[in-house]
Amino acid sequence: MKTIALLVFAFCLFAPSMASVAAEDPLEVKASSISVLYRSGFRSSPDPLWLDGDKDYGVCFLVFEPSREFYRNLEAVELVLRSANVADAESEEGFAVIAAGRLAARSGAIGRNQDIVLPLDLQTLGKAGPLTLILVPNGTDGVGLLPQAKLRVSRGVAKSAGNGLVAEYRFDGDALDSSGAGNHGIAAGRCEFGADRLGRARGALRIAGDKKAMVTVPHGASLDPGRMTLAAWVKGERPQLWARILHKFNFRDKAGYALFYDHKKGALAFEAYGQENKRLWLGSRAKLSGDWQHVAFTYDGRTGRFFINGQPDSSMELPMTLKPYGGPLSIGNGFDGYEYYPWSGLIDEVRIYDRALSETEVAALFEGKASASASPNRLPDLRNADSL
Repeated sequence: MKTIALLVFAFCLFAPSMASVAAEDPLEVKASSISVLYRSGFRSSPDPLWLDGDKDYGVCFLVFEPSREFYRNLEAVELVLRSANVADAESEEGFAVIAAGRLAARSGAIGRNQDIVLPLDLQTLGKAGPLTLILVPNGTDGVGLLPQAKLRVSRGVAKSAGNGLVAEYRFDGDALDSSGAGNHGIAAGRCEFGADRLGRARGALRIAGDKKAMVTVPHGASLDPGRMTLAAWVKGERPQLWARILHKFNFRDKAGYALFYDHKKGALAFEAYGQENKRLWLGSRAKLSGDWQHVAFTYDGRTGRFFINGQPDSSMELPMTLKPYGGPLSIGNGFDGYEYYPWSGLIDEVRIYDRALSETEVAALFEGKASASASPNRLPDLRNADSL
């Protein structure tokens, strides 16, 4: 198995990019590339695919390139294969399926000419982008498979996390919504992903140098809550005029809300319009620093409150019914009907709730109770594969 691990690691480092294929039915996605790495060399789609843990050390790579729709509300994912119709294809030991360096599934004994359906561990599949599965023999017994593979999925109903969370953006190299509510974003302009506050590469959204760069989330009723919490980690590098963190707002229509930088006071601010042209404007007392800061704003229908780094900062009482804006949510920028207001710096771990979190709950967000996930686009590292 150590030889297998070294061969796989070499492939992860030097494998050429795979050709993309047209988007397919997101309920069933065929492999866009099937290859086997033997000790004697690399072969594309041999028939059959021999996984050999003894002589040639055959390890199979399945590359899937699903559309963004594939990852929405996943409830279960199965890898569907078929063994070859030859006697040597039979195996008592079977094989393991590796995704993102972790065990995603393990087969039992394999017979000849047999359909193989393996439920995959969803925690190993990531959130977006190409998916590479590696088939490694469980022992020295060889396995013969036909050069075909597909993923078959079933979906749950889009819903919030049950605690009022309607959108969550971790920005681990993408703008997908992790809350389960399906409010996925699209990066526009020259959006980048930089190091987050823990030093993880491509772990935070970076806006710099492009007036129209932003993440845009299509309008959804869940993004216009009457009561709310907006929370994010931010790092301002060169804050500009009214630079936006979150923006679902239109000044002309006097509707929506925005969380932004008040350049006049060097602090953060929140603005929203209510019915009957009521307007809520609240600024934080704490100044924006050049370091990472956690900011949260809550509104319970009567009182707006700012929290900076988990601590209460400022508040204002103004009972009103927030006036929803039917336009998109923008992150890192905003167009108010007249001008763009780009952020300059980094934004991470954005959360939107349809209720006002308590002081204790806001403190828990600051303390890092929400877990971060690794980038889903990184090829698996099997340097310790022999321990699986």
